[in-house]
Amino acid sequence: MENTQTRRDPTWFGLRPEVVDDVLAISIFLAGLFLLLSLATHSAGSNLMGALGENVYELLTFVFGKYVAYVPVLLTLLWGISFWRGRRWRHEPVRVAGGFLAIVFVCAILAIPYANVDFTREEGFRAGGALGNFLVHHQCLDLRNLLGVGGCYLFFITLLTVSLLIAGNIS
Repeated sequence: MENTQTRRDPTWFGLRPEVVDDVLAISIFLAGLFLLLSLATHSAGSNLMGALGENVYELLTFVFGKYVAYVPVLLTLLWGISFWRGRRWRHEPVRVAGGFLAIVFVCAILAIPYANVDFTREEGFRAGGALGNFLVHHQCLDLRNLLGVGGCYLFFITLLTVSLLIAGNIS
């Protein structure tokens, strides 16, 4: 009986796997650098990275808030550097979910002081972004009034600690 399976060529578009890994590492790092420059160079409708950079700034600060927006960007940069050095991150779904939840809980903690302000006030909404404000604002889930200020901080700091333990689990 003949073996009908064909052997796969270890190259991708004729490139060795090491070259493909280098291209991916550089691409990931450059994407992170673009995101970082989009955030860092924003000033009153102007952005060093152009219109796309301005839109990236608006999206990241809307979703995560103006402080936490840098966290996924820095993680992208670190991922590119790690990939370049030959280390592969295990993207286990539980660890990724733990990291994402940690970001959400930090957004919520930053939004607690602004839970009763009007959404039209930019500085209040931008502190915790859409994620944080959805959890604590009086027009959304209103966890700040349900748990109280101290209870809300305690609740989200506890959840943040648990999510960081899950995300950082190295086994």
